[in-house]
Amino acid sequence: MAYNNLTGTVLQPDYLVPRVDAAGNIVTPYVSGNLSYSDAADVINVPRVSNATNNALLTNVGGDANTLTCESNLTFDGTTLDITGELSASSIIVAASSISSSGDVAVSGNVHATAYYGDGSNLTGISAGSVSGSARVYSITGLETSGYLKATGSVTLAGPVSSSNGIGTVGSISSSGDLAVTGTIHATTYYGDGGNLTGIAAGSVSGSARVYSSTGLETSGYLKVTGSTILAGNMEVTGHIVPGTADTYDLGSVASPWRNLYVSSSTIYFGSDELSVVDDNLKFGSGSTTKGFDVGFMNFKNNGIFMEQGRLFKLGAYQIQLFGGVGFVRRTVAANYTLNDRDYLVGIQSDSLSNSITLTLPSADGLLNGQTFVIKDEGGAVSTYPVTVSCAGSDTLDGQNEVVLESPYASIQLYCNGLNKFFLT
Repeated sequence: MAYNNLTGTVLQPDYLVPRVDAAGNIVTPYVSGNLSYSDAADVINVPRVSNATNNALLTNVGGDANTLTCESNLTFDGTTLDITGELSASSIIVAASSISSSGDVAVSGNVHATAYYGDGSNLTGISAGSVSGSARVYSITGLETSGYLKATGSVTLAGPVSSSNGIGTVGSISSSGDLAVTGTIHATTYYGDGGNLTGIAAGSVSGSARVYSSTGLETSGYLKVTGSTILAGNMEVTGHIVPGTADTYDLGSVASPWRNLYVSSSTIYFGSDELSVVDDNLKFGSGSTTKGFDVGFMNFKNNGIFMEQGRLFKLGAYQIQLFGGVGFVRRTVAANYTLNDRDYLVGIQSDSLSNSITLTLPSADGLLNGQTFVIKDEGGAVSTYPVTVSCAGSDTLDGQNEVVLESPYASIQLYCNGLNKFFLT
């Protein structure tokens, strides 16, 4: 089929009427071709597109079939439908994916969703009914429940928490500010500084309970502590301090001894023995012939001071005044005998002798300087059996090695220089 290139103006009749061709067929007339040199603005019943915009959807404006407009506020790239402005629906809007908006979403009806996320503080009319499961509740006035409020995760509260009932938690509650409660707080155990607490009751406290007080701790019974107790200040006791088990616990230790122990004129008991002060005198074992106490190597008993052999007892007084009789150790002999450093009075039973005997003095260098002996014929028969008093080794007695007692009831008193000599008095 041939065609002609036309320039200029083509006038079309008002109507294109179908016609019958040579074969008897009805042919509907139409105009075809390329209007490359005209915008055909005056061609009617041919829709025209205005405001051409990428990915914009076409809309008809005013019901005019010849007017189509690219809506730049309504675009679709094959994945996302983007609307700039308001979205209005007289029925339900269903989205298989997400709906996002840079402005407000205003709904005059209801919004149905499985879950809501974001800030719900501007919601009003929140029902106070039961909420369970994974539901979330937002309120600008408060959250009220007739049961308990349970949170399985962390709960962050930017403001105060108020409850007309109790607040129970299976985990911990932490706060960077104060925790103010107009009612009571119940807990198994309390930790921290209780020094600012007031009105601590003086009732019974037992078990693992802890009591803090800035004024004092008072009990009408006993105070029992199963662990260690550290007291930073003074402890005042108006009753007795009694251990829970007898003969088990110590007062102080070798590493941590007490400095001073102040006791009035009462009694300290060591088992069944008493140590006390009576009439300004220290009293122990009074009335007993066996009880005593040791000071160094000295043993003090009711009838004297006792020391082991070889121990020296000294009195540092320059003068000694004794108010009573004095008794010295006395030894009786009726046979040969060597004196020792514990002897003082030696009585010769000469009336029992059948022969003469010798008394030997101990070595002078083993005696004290000034140590004295008194030797006496108590039997009055040394004239029959004379008694010789002899020095040991090279020691001398008034320059001699021995002296003989042969007058009835004769006696000698001698002392030693502690080296090698004895002297008669």
